[in-house]
Amino acid sequence: MTLAGHCKICQQNVFLDDSWGCVNGHDWTQIEGWYDADTGQPFVPEWAVQVTQDPPPPVSTPVPQAVPAPEPEPVPEPEPPVDPVEAMRGVLMDRLAAINLTIANDDGVLSVSRGDDYSAAIAVQESGEILLWERLVTGVDPGARDLVRAVASEGGWRVRVALRRENVMG
Repeated sequence: MTLAGHCKICQQNVFLDDSWGCVNGHDWTQIEGWYDADTGQPFVPEWAVQVTQDPPPPVSTPVPQAVPAPEPEPVPEPEPPVDPVEAMRGVLMDRLAAINLTIANDDGVLSVSRGDDYSAAIAVQESGEILLWERLVTGVDPGARDLVRAVASEGGWRVRVALRRENVMG
């Protein structure tokens, strides 16, 4: 089961790491609305249920009989399930930006570049596959391919890579 949730700091839905925190390094206390990313169903770990169900402290003042009971608060609408494709695109954009690549989202396809040395296009598909087209013209490989493979394996995605090298001096 792949778990995800809404990170209060990132302000977006993210995949969760082994300690229930955001894959961007924020701990579990910053996550709300946990859900199973494979099915979209809400999920609450047992330890979180126990934390939220601690009894309130006893009230020391008596409640007058004439006070009517407060109206129950309306139940908030559940947040729509997160689109796993959009969530994966967001994680990839964050991670690729962290290795100093320029990223643009063009109609769902991520365009990635490093000046004129390197360019790539990344398509995240609903089938659970990530397609990566790379073109390295000169210089050192920036590591985007390895990063995409690592992120994909964390979320149970498959990766297909097409690579072109031109005029690479080594």
